[in-house]
Parts: sequence; structure tokens; C-alpha cells
Amino acid sequence: MTSEIKTIAIIGLGYVGLPLAVEFGKRRPVIGFDINQSRIDALRAGRDSTLEVSEVELVEASHLSFTADPADLAEASVYIVTVPTRHLAQDRRCHEQGGPVRVYMIIRDGTPNKRVLQQISRTGD
Repeated sequence: MTSEIKTIAIIGLGYVGLPLAVEFGKRRPVIGFDINQSRIDALRAGRDSTLEVSEVELVEASHLSFTADPADLAEASVYIVTVPTRHLAQDRRCHEQGGPVRVYMIIRDGTPNKRVLQQISRTGD
């Protein structure tokens, strides 16, 4: 196993994605992606309106960059999608970059697995 440091893209900078991006960004190159440019601007300025991470934590994540431009995702070799399940069918930008995509989901209690799997299968690969 090689120890080369790969760039990770965290897609979706909400209450799951942002803390994950910050922790990885303390140790390795991370691209934090969100479709909300206002959110990106605030995070670049060191402000998290959701209060999931502090300004100090954002500064400590020295390898973390923020973007709303899908083209920037091409630099990553690992993609972690942390958007609400309903967005998987609507936003395929991460799939179009050609890299491997691993989807981890937080699903509301009572959501049938069959329904979730059907939604994912509609997104393609």
C-alpha cells in the first residue's frame, strides 16, 4: 500500500460534510464543494453559519479549500458525497468527473431500504 496523499473532495458542506472536510483538511488536501456560493464565501471568510465548526477549526484545516465550481472537483481522486438523499438524483456533477464515488447516507428512521436503493439506482452508475 502506498502512502501517497490523495486529494479528497467532500461534496456538500452541511452538518455532516463540513466537519468531515475540516478534520481531513488538517492532514491532507481536501476540496470542500457546495452549490451555494454564499456558503462558500462565508466559509472562506472563516464563518460557519451552522456553528458546526469554529473559526479556529477552519484555520487549523490548512489543507482545505472551498469551491462552488464543479470543475475544481477534477483535482480529487476520492469523492465523499454528503448531500441529503433527495439530491442524489438531482445533482450528478460529482459522478461526471470520472472518479470513484462512495456514497454514505444518513437516512431518516422509517425510510424503507428498497426506496433508498431505487432512488440511488436512478442516478446511474
